[in-house]
Amino acid sequence: MRQIQILLLALLPSMVAAQVKKVIDVRPGEDLAALLGDDKMQVDTLELTGELRHADFEVMRECAYGGRLCAVYMGDCVVEDDSIPEEAFMMPRGGTNLDSVVLPRRLRAIGDFAFYHNDIRSIDLPATLKYIGACAFQQCYNLVRVDIPEGVEEIGTNCFRECYALEEASLPSTIRKLGIGIFAFTRSLKTIHLAEGIKSIGQKSFWQGDVLEEMDIPQSVSLVAPEAFMYCSFLRRVSLPDGLTDINFSTFEECGSLSDVGWPSALEVIHDRAFYNCGFTSLTLPDGLTHICNEAFRLDRELECLVLPGTLTNLGYRAFAECAKLGEVYSVSVVPPAVGNVSTNDAQSGADGVGVGLSPFAGMAEGAVLYVPVGAKAAYEAAQYWQDFGEIRETANFPTPVAMPSAGNAGFRVMGGKGSVTIIPSGEAVRFSIHSADGRTFASGSAAHAVSVGVASGLWIVEANGTKAKVLVE
Repeated sequence: MRQIQILLLALLPSMVAAQVKKVIDVRPGEDLAALLGDDKMQVDTLELTGELRHADFEVMRECAYGGRLCAVYMGDCVVEDDSIPEEAFMMPRGGTNLDSVVLPRRLRAIGDFAFYHNDIRSIDLPATLKYIGACAFQQCYNLVRVDIPEGVEEIGTNCFRECYALEEASLPSTIRKLGIGIFAFTRSLKTIHLAEGIKSIGQKSFWQGDVLEEMDIPQSVSLVAPEAFMYCSFLRRVSLPDGLTDINFSTFEECGSLSDVGWPSALEVIHDRAFYNCGFTSLTLPDGLTHICNEAFRLDRELECLVLPGTLTNLGYRAFAECAKLGEVYSVSVVPPAVGNVSTNDAQSGADGVGVGLSPFAGMAEGAVLYVPVGAKAAYEAAQYWQDFGEIRETANFPTPVAMPSAGNAGFRVMGGKGSVTIIPSGEAVRFSIHSADGRTFASGSAAHAVSVGVASGLWIVEANGTKAKVLVE
């Protein structure tokens, strides 16, 4: 019994030290380290009021890294320059205790690397916030959710990169640009809400977003940078804004599940490897498209049927190479599109092309058939690479793109996928109904955001806002 009592007495100091809370009012000119005194490396919870200098954050970082500090409350503080300084709570690899932070209510900016490599699980960002710096929350492995408030105008490069536990994020309309790699390597990010008003999505913004399945890009976006969604292997549906004229190189490269894309009505160019190794089974590219660059759809192994629009003038090397199931290609243009080195990214395009011919259709299904307009067969037979098809047939019956109302004048878009119809409102919620080709009502409801309804394959008619749209479902 005496031995147990001695053991408890020996453990008592550490048990008490692990529960030290300090409430401190920091007055102008006072030093936080001095106010903490002998408790500096023992305190686990700090509740601060008064005025904090940037130098005080160095003290708190030391308390969290070398000591026991795990919770900081600064809600009633005033901070120098209304900003959390750079590297304020940045932790070296292998050592961090901090898991809870309440920020000052009047905060304007969070500096670069401010919470880099921390154990924080949640963060409440104040409504006054305007700027979040580069790498500010990078490698916060336990952060599960983040809501960026209206008013934030800029989020820096790699801000939430490698936040492996992050499941949901929302971005406000006041942000105009998503920084490079902002959500790269977020292995758990299932839901991302992008508000209308965002103008551009940066390079590698969602690189290797392992569980992201759907993405509705706001109509306000005019630029999606290269590699923005590269390696999002479970991404299956994307709705692109009508005004987008280019799909940049490698934007959706290695998105092996991607099979449903809402094409922009203004689309002109699909750049190198934009859809390399995706999951399309059939593909009807929109009128207005003029250039498909090198390797744009290479290695789409499930692609069986392809429709090229009459506006297409240039087709790059290996654009559809190694699409081993591709057995039907429709080219609507009377003049065969010119085949050549159509590239804006020469350093990357063709880098792994050893042993693969330059033909846009190298490695297609044996006996693949090319369908061309009546009277155009001789021109295609004489054109390099087009003559590679097992058979060229003339036809007047080309598959046509699915009719969709534009978001601008109808308030919604419609997409047909594998076994489903998706209704995508562009603003306010819409009431919709889905009818079979013979006019029978199959389903009805309201869509405040993208809503998918399971249906059988075939032609369906969606009615909403007084507008009807035909949609073909595989």
